Amino acid sequence: MRTKITFFSVSILITLLLLEVFIRVAIAADLGGLRNPDLFFNNLSDDEYWKHRLLWTDFREAPKRGIDPELGWVTEENAGNPLGIIGAGHGAIDYQSPAILFVGDSYIGGIDGRPAGTIPTAVGQLLPEQNVYNLGVPGYGVGQSYLRMRQASAHFTHPFFVFGILTFDLDRSILNVFSGPKPRLELSDSGELIVHNRPITQTAEAWLQDHPPAPRSYLLTFTRRTLAVLRAKNNQPAYGLETRVEEKQALNAAIMARAAADAAERQAPLVFLLFYTRSELTWPNWREEFLAEQCRLYTCLDTKPVLLRAAAARGVETAAFYTADGLHLNEAGNAVVAAFLSRELPVYFSRKSTHSP
Repeated sequence: MRTKITFFSVSILITLLLLEVFIRVAIAADLGGLRNPDLFFNNLSDDEYWKHRLLWTDFREAPKRGIDPELGWVTEENAGNPLGIIGAGHGAIDYQSPAILFVGDSYIGGIDGRPAGTIPTAVGQLLPEQNVYNLGVPGYGVGQSYLRMRQASAHFTHPFFVFGILTFDLDRSILNVFSGPKPRLELSDSGELIVHNRPITQTAEAWLQDHPPAPRSYLLTFTRRTLAVLRAKNNQPAYGLETRVEEKQALNAAIMARAAADAAERQAPLVFLLFYTRSELTWPNWREEFLAEQCRLYTCLDTKPVLLRAAAARGVETAAFYTADGLHLNEAGNAVVAAFLSRELPVYFSRKSTHSP
């Protein structure tokens, strides 16, 4: 009997080892679609996902414009445009006059970093008497957007901040890497925000050599990931079970509070502008609930009801306002949001408080 148990145990061990070898060989040879980090990791909570994504896509998604020691990456900078403001290359930047400064991720900056069709560009066209500048940077989380806001605040005398937050930017705040190494804010035991990972001096390739992917077993990781997705069933997206939610909520609440306090200290109006992927227009989740709670404390403008009303008024599906994958607003969606902002933002121009009335 003992011999049979031993034989059975050894057989299982050998089988698992062979499976692990098979997976690693398939990944190395790029066979069977296994070079896909979604099969192994949660992109909303796990640095390993983004390390593998960078490595397995041959760094195609890494920032192309170099590195920034304070922010990780920014749009193109030059002597006349030290902040890398999108679309500011054809005219002098007025740092002294009142200016509307948009910060955020690609929902603000645009998917390809070009100004045409972005929300700030459209707002500037609808409010030609205002100075409107686009400081959005694709891939930013809430933490990086706050650091970008703080950077811009030091340059402009009379800023008015429009702080764009896509729901999934909340998840990016806890990561050490996204499309490249990034600063990460952490909430200390005393409630202070501490910035880690700065200065950033390495490209994504060099950083990954010093911080290589380190799964002990792809088979075990794959099994855990599969079970997490199955357990989520239809209540969550394909990301699997939500993890580190309380950590994300506490950190992002602190970042938003710090942004509001900084703006109030400058006597600069601040509006948080909320964005959603297309699926989230009909899929409520903790991110929307969290932001609703925060918006009881601060001034917020929510694009979800705006897009839903626009779709109903035009008799179209919300897909008309999104890219094919549903992850970004298209030019039509940006135009809807910009028209909304051109009506709403003037209400806040003269305000000296970041809190809701």
